[in-house]
Amino acid sequence: MNIIVYVFLINAIISNEVPILTKENFSLIIGHHSLVFINFSKSWCSHCTLFREEFRKVHIRSLKAENKIPLYELSESEDEIFDFYGVTEYPTAILFYNSLPLVYKGPKFEYEMFDWIYRVQNPTET
Repeated sequence: MNIIVYVFLINAIISNEVPILTKENFSLIIGHHSLVFINFSKSWCSHCTLFREEFRKVHIRSLKAENKIPLYELSESEDEIFDFYGVTEYPTAILFYNSLPLVYKGPKFEYEMFDWIYRVQNPTET
């Protein structure tokens, strides 16, 4: 396992906080995991503040799950990545499945997001 990925995972487990991605590690993380869920949000967005808490709950729940799916938040200063993925509404959550982006369009609550991720990860079990 790449040392950067390892440090991110250890920090996430210890702190229960969603790790922050930057342009320096974004591609590495996307390429390393077959599934990874990323929050694209901005600090000035009031909806994003509420969403961050729900996203953190999904993160904590995922850490306890049998099939852990890593969750990250993209640093809001990475406009180039926001633009590349066409993110213009905040918050936007994207699940990368084998590096392909799937935009989450469902309710922005812990249980709905977690269930959606599980269904994508286990399509034959739903």
